[in-house]
Amino acid sequence: MTDNSFSLIDLYPKYVINSKGEKTEFDENSIAKILNRETGLDMNISESVAEDVLRKIIGLGMDEITTNYIRELVCVELTQRGLNKYRNLFARAINLESVGFKLDELFLEKFKGQQPDWGPIGYITYKRTYARIIEGENRKEEFWETLRRVVEGCYSIQKEHCIKLSLPWRDDKAQKSAQIMFNKIWNFKFSPPGRGLWMMGTEFIARHGSMSLNNCGFASTEDIDLKYSKAFEFVMDALMLGVGVGFDTKGAGKIKIKKPSEGDFNFELEDSREGWVESLKLLLEAYFLGKQMPIFDFSKIRLAGAPIRGFGGIASGPEPLKEMLEDIQKILEKKIGQVITSVDILDIMNHIGKCVVAGNVRRSAEIALGDPTDYDFVTSKQDEKALYSHRWASNNSVFAVRGLDYSFIANQIAVNGEPGVLWLENARAYSRMGDDPDYKDKKAAGVNPCITGDTLIAVADGRNAIPIKELTKEGLDIPVYCKNEQGITTIRMMRNPRITGYNEKIYKVTLDDGSSIKCTDNHKFLMKDGSLKFAIDLKSNDSLMITPKWQTTWSEIMSEDKKKKSPYWMINNGKKNIFEHTLIYEQLNKTKIEAGHILHHIDRDSLNNNISNLELLVKDRHESLHDISGDKNPMRTWYPYASSEEKKQYHDRMSKATARENNPRYSGFTNKDLYDEMLSIINITGIPLTTSSWIEYSRKYGYIHNFNKFRGKLVNLIKKANIECGFEHYINPALMREYKRYIKMLDTSDFELVFNEGIWLIKQCESCGTEFHVKYRERERSFCSYTCSNKISALKAGAVMKEKGKNQREIARKKLFGLFEEYVCDNNEIPTLSKFLAYLKVNGINDFRTAGIYKGYQYVLNLITERYYNKKIMVRSLRKQPYRKEMATELISNGLCSNHKVVSVVYIGKENVYNGTVDDYHNYGIILNKKKTKSDRPKLEMIFTANCGEQTLESFELCCLVETFPSRHESYEEFEETLKYAYLYSKSVTLVNTHWQETNAVMLKNRRMGISQTGIIEAFVKHGRRKILDWSDKAYKYLRELDEQYSDWLCIPKSVKITTVKPSGTVSL
Repeated sequence: MTDNSFSLIDLYPKYVINSKGEKTEFDENSIAKILNRETGLDMNISESVAEDVLRKIIGLGMDEITTNYIRELVCVELTQRGLNKYRNLFARAINLESVGFKLDELFLEKFKGQQPDWGPIGYITYKRTYARIIEGENRKEEFWETLRRVVEGCYSIQKEHCIKLSLPWRDDKAQKSAQIMFNKIWNFKFSPPGRGLWMMGTEFIARHGSMSLNNCGFASTEDIDLKYSKAFEFVMDALMLGVGVGFDTKGAGKIKIKKPSEGDFNFELEDSREGWVESLKLLLEAYFLGKQMPIFDFSKIRLAGAPIRGFGGIASGPEPLKEMLEDIQKILEKKIGQVITSVDILDIMNHIGKCVVAGNVRRSAEIALGDPTDYDFVTSKQDEKALYSHRWASNNSVFAVRGLDYSFIANQIAVNGEPGVLWLENARAYSRMGDDPDYKDKKAAGVNPCITGDTLIAVADGRNAIPIKELTKEGLDIPVYCKNEQGITTIRMMRNPRITGYNEKIYKVTLDDGSSIKCTDNHKFLMKDGSLKFAIDLKSNDSLMITPKWQTTWSEIMSEDKKKKSPYWMINNGKKNIFEHTLIYEQLNKTKIEAGHILHHIDRDSLNNNISNLELLVKDRHESLHDISGDKNPMRTWYPYASSEEKKQYHDRMSKATARENNPRYSGFTNKDLYDEMLSIINITGIPLTTSSWIEYSRKYGYIHNFNKFRGKLVNLIKKANIECGFEHYINPALMREYKRYIKMLDTSDFELVFNEGIWLIKQCESCGTEFHVKYRERERSFCSYTCSNKISALKAGAVMKEKGKNQREIARKKLFGLFEEYVCDNNEIPTLSKFLAYLKVNGINDFRTAGIYKGYQYVLNLITERYYNKKIMVRSLRKQPYRKEMATELISNGLCSNHKVVSVVYIGKENVYNGTVDDYHNYGIILNKKKTKSDRPKLEMIFTANCGEQTLESFELCCLVETFPSRHESYEEFEETLKYAYLYSKSVTLVNTHWQETNAVMLKNRRMGISQTGIIEAFVKHGRRKILDWSDKAYKYLRELDEQYSDWLCIPKSVKITTVKPSGTVSL
C-alpha cells in the first residue's frame, strides 16, 4: 500500500473516552463484541448493527468520541431495526454499568489468597459446582471472588430498584452493610442457595432476569384447556435454569388429544434454551390444538461437551432433546381421540425432566401432585419399566383431604416411599404451624375468591337484582353498581360472569338484620371505613359498607300535591340521594343532564330503568308527550265515534298494508319471492341471515327451506342476500353464527367491536391508556400486558405508603360524620350542639376545626341533610325534643343508619362458585334483602365485595431459599444480625423480574421467600434444644418485623411466606 492510499480506518476517531474520563485508542471491532456479550444478540446481526453505527461515527468527523455517545448511537440503530428487546437489554447494561455497586478494594485485599473454614468436602463441592470460569484467565473463581460477585450483584439489585423508583439510597451505608454480608457468608453464618452462588452477579441475570436465582417453582395444568402447552413449557424452561419445579395433574380430562393436521413444516432449532422450549411447544400444540407437525432440524445445536457461555456449564448435545420429543410424540400418538389423563401429564413432565438432567451443570428436580383417589397416579411408580425409563424424574405426592381413608396410600408408601402427602389447607392457613392460622397464603395453588350461584347481583339495567348464576347463563356483560375510591356509588360493566370453581368450601357471613352472604373464605368485603377484609377475617360487629335503594314519589319527596304519583327508584350514592334513572343515564352515557332537560321513560313505566328505555328530552317536549298519553291519545277519542264506513276504510288500509309480501305467513313463493323475503328479514332485523335461522323462520311462517335441484342451493340464496345487504357471509356455519352474534352486539355493546374469525373488542388499558384487542370471551381483561398489570401492583404498593401519610384532618372529618350517625342511630334523636361537642371529645375530636370544618354546627347539619335528601335541620330548633326526634326519624328512614354489622362467619359445606370482573373499580354490589319504607314502598339494601379478576392469579410462581447456620453463632443477638442479611439477600432476588410475564404477575404480589436453618442437631448439641427452639420463635417474629420495615422502604408488598423447612443437600458439610 502506498503512502497516498486511502483507508476507512483513517476516518475513525483516534480515541475513545470512557465514563471515568480515561482515554484509549478507538477499536472499531469492540462495538459488535460488546453488543453481543451484553445482550446475547446474534454475532452476525451485531456486526451488521456495528457497521451502520461506524458509518454514522465516520460522518461525525470527530477525533475523540465518548463511550456513552457510541452507546446512544447503538440504541438508536437497534430501535430503527425493530430490535426493541435488545435495545432495552443494552440500555439496561448501560444503566447497570453506571449504577452498579462495588465492594471496596481495600476490604477485599484481606480475603485474597485466603480460604474460609471449609468442612470435610466443602471446598471440593464448591469448586465442582459453584465456582465459575473466569474468561481470559483459564481458571475457576476462588471463594472470595465468588462472594464478591454475589454480594455486589445483590446490592446492585437493591441500588437499581431504589434509583428506578427515586427512593433513598446511600452508598456509604450500603458499603458497610455489604461488607457485613460478605463476612457473614465467608464465616458460614448463612449461605445463599447454590444457584445464587452460581448465578448472582452474572451478566446472565441482567439479560434474562431472576429465574435462575430461585430454588423452586410450581406450574398447574388446571387451565390446560385455556393455556394448553404453557405449563409444560414453564417446567422445561425452569428446569434448564436449575429451578426445582412442582406440577399437578388437575388438567386430566380437560382436553382431547387431536390428530395433527395434514402437512408439516420445517423448524430449525436455535442453539439456545429458548429454542429447546419452543420445539416442545410446537410438538404439544400439534396434538393439543390439531396444528401441523413440525419436522425438527437439530443442525444448529452444539455438540456434546461444548461450553455454554451464558448460563455456564457443558452442553449435552442434541440427543437428549431428540429422545424427549420422540418419547412424548409416542405417548400422544397413542392417545389421539382420547382425553389426556393424569399419567399422560406425569409422563410428559418426567420425559422433560429426564431430558434436562442429561446435560448442563445442575440436576433437575420435579415433584408431581395428584389426587389421592386417582388410582393410576398413586400406583404409577409400581410400573418398573416406566419407573426405570423416566418416572424416576419426579417425587410424587397427593393432595391430602381430611377424612379420607389413607390405608391404600400407606401401602404404596411401604413399597417405595411414595406418594408423599401434602396438606394444602395447612399451607394456605399457616405461616408457621406453631402459631394461629393467618391465611396469608390463602391463594396457594390458584384459589379464586367467589360467591355462590344464588347471590343477587345489584344490576343497573332496570332489573334490580339477578342471581349471578342466571347472569352466567345469559353470558352477557352487564352494568352493575360498585364503589369508587372515594366511596361514591357508581356504575361499571361486569365482564364475563362465569363459574370459577367447583365444589369449593363455602362460608356463610350472617349480618345483624338476619341477611347473609355465602362465599369462599378469601372473598373480600368492602368495609364501612373503605378497607377490604377477607370473609374468614371478619369479626363480630365489623361494619360493612352499605347503600340503600328504595321506591318513592315526587309528592313524598317534595311534599307536593298528589298529582305526581308515579313511583321511582331512589338510591343513595354515598354523598346524596339521587334518582336511579338519572344515575344510570349519566353513568352509562358518561354525561351530565343539563338544566331544562328531563329523562323520559319510553314505555311509560317509571320503574323500568333499562338504559334503552330512557330518552333525554327538553322539558317542553316531555310534557307534550305525556299530554297525548292515556285517554288523551287521539286514536282513543276518534275510533269510538267513527262511522262504520270510516272504520271499514281504516281496516281495509291496514289489511292492504299487511297483505301478500308483507305477510310473513304468505306461502307459494318463487325463488325471487323467497329472496325478497330474505332481504326484508335482513333489513328489518339488521343482522345477517344464517341457514339455521331461515329454516326456523320458514317452519314458523310456512316458507320453503327444502330446496330441490331446480331451485339450486339454499345457502347460495342466503349468501347473495347477505352480501347485497352489506354483510359478510361465511361458509363455516359456526363462524356464520358468531358473525351474526357480532352484528347483533353492535347495537348493544358498550365496546368498539371488530370481527376477525371471531368477535374481538377494543379496550383501553387501565394502566397506560393504550388501546388493545382482546377476544370477547376474555373481555374481563383490564390491562394490555402483564407489564401494565405489574405496574398497577407497584402503584398500589406505593399507595400504601402514601396512605400512611394521609391528612389527619380528613380522617377526623370522616370520623366526625361517623360519630354523628352513631349518635343518631343509638339515641334516635339529633344531638344538640353541646351534646355533640361532648360526644366528639370523648371520642378524640376536640372541636369542628380538628376535622377541618370552620363553619360550625349548622354547616355540618346542612351537609348531612343534603346527602340524605332531608328537610333542612335548624340548629335553633334542636332545643325541642320532639323536633330532634322527628328529624332523626326522617334521616333514618332516608338511609342514615344503613350499617350492617357482622354477627358470624361459619363453614356450611361445599358448592360451585361464580364471579365476574368489574371495570375500573373491581367490586360490585350484592342485594341482601327486601324491606319496606315507612310509606310501605319496596326498599333494597346492597353491600359491596371485590371481584376475582383484579389481578391475574397464575400458578407460575418461584421462591428463593436461603440457609442459616445457628450452630455457627455464640448468641441469639449474633444470630439475629445474620438473619437480617439472609433476609436482605432473599428479598433482593424478588426485586428482579423474570423473563416469564405470568411469573412476574404473581411474584410482584407475593414476594415469596424461604429462610431456613441447617445443622440443627449440631446446634442442639452446642446450645441445647430448648434454647434453639426459643431462638427460632424469636427469630421468626424478628423476620416478620424486618419484612414490615424493608417492604415499606422498598415500596413493595410484604412477603406472603418468609421461612421454610427443606432438605439441605451437602450445604451442612
